[in-house]
Amino acid sequence: MPDVPDSCIEDSGFKLLEGEKLYKIIKPHPLSFIDMYFMWVLVILLSLLFLVYGDSLGELIGNPAATPLFIYDGFLNSSSENLLIRSMPYLTETRQDIYEFTLPLTTVLREYAPVSLWIFLLTILSILVSFLKIALRWCIILPAAGITSLIVAVALDLDPRFAYFFGILFSLVGVLMVELYRRAHTFYVTGSRLVTEATFLTRKKNELGYDKINNVVLDQSLVGRVFNFGTLIPATASGLGMGEDSAYLGFGAAGEVGSGPLIGGGAAAGRSITVPRTRSMYSLFGVSNPAEIEHLISALISDFREAPHLKDIKKTLGQMRDHMQEDNL
Repeated sequence: MPDVPDSCIEDSGFKLLEGEKLYKIIKPHPLSFIDMYFMWVLVILLSLLFLVYGDSLGELIGNPAATPLFIYDGFLNSSSENLLIRSMPYLTETRQDIYEFTLPLTTVLREYAPVSLWIFLLTILSILVSFLKIALRWCIILPAAGITSLIVAVALDLDPRFAYFFGILFSLVGVLMVELYRRAHTFYVTGSRLVTEATFLTRKKNELGYDKINNVVLDQSLVGRVFNFGTLIPATASGLGMGEDSAYLGFGAAGEVGSGPLIGGGAAAGRSITVPRTRSMYSLFGVSNPAEIEHLISALISDFREAPHLKDIKKTLGQMRDHMQEDNL
């Protein structure tokens, strides 16, 4: 097994242990984070759709801002016809002050009402992504991009359609950040351990000795099989590299028995299975030629486990040789 040249080791800044050899320095495949690229592409497509048909979509689907504006008009903007306000004199006295104070906000909501539907759809997309990625931060990132785009458009007093334009710019920045995040990952395969490292804003590093690895799982998606890349997950006895898939079913019912009180009840059941799953930092995520690297790691694990026995045999043979030399003397 050829090892990595010393010049490459020096360029990487990786520190080897005494007597250790480095066999591979690996980066994730360019398409390994395709799902995250696709997410930002969806935001771009959605923004382009609203940029062209935003008003029509608002009329067809409705705007989330319409309901609060309707309630606002009912309680403040028509006090002479509002029974609630007429029944409370202090509301009548302060109505004009409240109306004038909130007028800038309501004006913005009316002018940028179609944008609220766009932000709402971004929020739905973010919830779906968070569920699939098992990462709550996506519930914040996409809506924050939409709200920030709206704030910039309002602050610059631009047409509402510019909010979608800024959303496209934020998405392009998002694609760039995904690429930088991919390049921040580096994986090292040595003669005694696997080392994974990610330096993106913060720095994370994980080392796993071959004596701790029970199994190496190869996970390839359809795209990975086509373009020959996949994820190698080292599973350990402590559970590192393992996750859980769960499915639950529940139901409930309630009813009134005669003239008695309402009685209800419910039940739920579920099953779960343990499956190989981990974050990109704790696996060899999206590496090219995964089958070849898996074979290399398996061979290194085998050699590492046999090494102590070979040392014992060498020591025993040395002792036998010494005894034979003493007997000959």
